[in-house]
Amino acid sequence: MSEKKAPKKKALGRGLGALIPRKTETVTKDVPAPPAASEDKTPLELPLSSIEPMPNQPRVSIDAQSLEDLTESIREKGVLQPIMVRPVGEGRYQIILGERRFRASGLAGKTSIPAVIRETDDEEAYVLAVVENVQREDLNPIEISRALHRLRAEYGLTQKQVAERLGKPRSTIANYERLLDLPEEVRKLVEKGVLSFGHAKVLGSFSDKQWNALDKARLAEGGYSVRDLENLSSSSKQTRSVSGVDTRPKLEDPQIKSLKQMIQRQLNGMPVDLKHKENGKGKLVIHYKDLDEFDYLMQRMGFRVK
Repeated sequence: MSEKKAPKKKALGRGLGALIPRKTETVTKDVPAPPAASEDKTPLELPLSSIEPMPNQPRVSIDAQSLEDLTESIREKGVLQPIMVRPVGEGRYQIILGERRFRASGLAGKTSIPAVIRETDDEEAYVLAVVENVQREDLNPIEISRALHRLRAEYGLTQKQVAERLGKPRSTIANYERLLDLPEEVRKLVEKGVLSFGHAKVLGSFSDKQWNALDKARLAEGGYSVRDLENLSSSSKQTRSVSGVDTRPKLEDPQIKSLKQMIQRQLNGMPVDLKHKENGKGKLVIHYKDLDEFDYLMQRMGFRVK
């Protein structure tokens, strides 16, 4: 079966309504789905044994109770909404959208599932998976943060490009990415749903002193509201001195901070300084501690080190 890569779309945040077909046809186990299926988006009944999950998909965890409820629904009514897959070999397919439906179908004793076949590359498949999960609110904020970071790190996308593909403001992408810099204990509380995205955003702006002043037990029990944290942040900031001079430390621009952190992650943690002026000019300084790090840096820049 010849494979043609579909042209990349600049924005996928327009919703998935156009991707959800209504008509269903049946295909036998021994006959691979024809390429035409990906053109008219007509679902075909594919064997579960011919389908595999997407590696490193955005959703990390699936709630056991919701999966059990979905399994019972599929057992009684069947799969009402087709999944989306892409060809990865002769008669083999990889899930783009609908892993929960795929898993629940197997648990319900089904041997096949209605699926739409779409010719797509790795990047578009991953973007589609992120879009669906974000729109359905199926991902917790930390999962979204990791998914957005992967889009940027693996596919070399800028924050603006990610925002365009997901149909989100650039500031939203920056806010999510900053969650990865939170202490691990806070990230776990966000993943469990004890803390919200709003909590996480405020905690991300805390200094070490503010963080140490928090009642960790109360935080772990969800005892702080977002307003509580905002008030703690405001009350602990230094105010102007008697002389009228503002002694508060200047906060680093969030986007500059996010860019620095992204560069450092790409350089295995090598410290960087980034200065950016309003006229577009600036300076990027990369610090290395020894010749091994210098050689590594030169290799990352494309120079051959003899």
